[in-house]
Amino acid sequence: MCRMIAYHGEDRTDLRSLVECLVKAAEDDPLSGSPHGDGWGIVALTQDRLIHYRSANPIFDPAERSYLLKLIDSFSGEMKVVVHARKATDKRLVSSIYSHPYLETNDREVLFLAHNGSVDLSLSKELNLNAEYVVDSELIAKFISQKGINYVSSLKRWTRSALNLIILKIDRGSGSP
Repeated sequence: MCRMIAYHGEDRTDLRSLVECLVKAAEDDPLSGSPHGDGWGIVALTQDRLIHYRSANPIFDPAERSYLLKLIDSFSGEMKVVVHARKATDKRLVSSIYSHPYLETNDREVLFLAHNGSVDLSLSKELNLNAEYVVDSELIAKFISQKGINYVSSLKRWTRSALNLIILKIDRGSGSP
């Protein structure tokens, strides 16, 4: 079962329903048999707000779930929302700084990325980075920010298991997502 969702629309009830399904799947994933409790995050773009929140706590923690639902209830109008529940490969790297969605910027755009799957950390050499405290999803966000979204397919050579991506890209010039 997927550990991330993307939503574009105006119906908070539909969004709440999707989020509740994600919370349940994160707590008791019927496919893996284990929780995805190593953090979670959200990015939401509404008519008047851009919200980016990441936590090291499980999305199914009562306080986190409550915060998420209250946040959704505060949205109005058209919204673009990405929510991700994390299951860390390396448990030493469980922290809010490693929760998705990742934020990267350049002179053209602001980019938020959530990822499921596994990418070889040798991608860090392509980016001239030390990968000791960087996770694969962060490397993917940096790669796309540097090279451009049209180069996503070139990530295949580093992909180990999957390259499931949700990307919210906001153009700096127009502000259009």
